[in-house]
Amino acid sequence: MTVAVVVTPANEGERKGLKVLLEDYFEKGVTRLRKIWVDAGYSGVAIREQVRKLKKTHQIGLEVNENEGKGFNVIKRRQVVERTSAWIFNFRRNSKDYETATLNSEVMIQISMINILIRRLA
Repeated sequence: MTVAVVVTPANEGERKGLKVLLEDYFEKGVTRLRKIWVDAGYSGVAIREQVRKLKKTHQIGLEVNENEGKGFNVIKRRQVVERTSAWIFNFRRNSKDYETATLNSEVMIQISMINILIRRLA
């Protein structure tokens, strides 16, 4: 199982982070990723083009969960992301981002996930 993490500076958008994440993920030779669920913030042309390029070499799909109507709406698969983020930010070191380099933040998130997975094995 491969887990990929990308932390971007605050002055860069989430779309750029997703693009970097996908590039890094597939550079490692991973072929198991079949579907990407994203919210409406990732519905840009650049992301769709990148996934279209990946489709030529990998079987991968992009599903954009759009907000429907006004007010609160339950979005499919959102709880998976929110729950995982909550687990990661339960670690004191991740609750505030004190790191000056984004690479350090990425490593701390990976260490936290390793800790979470090891606890599940025990």
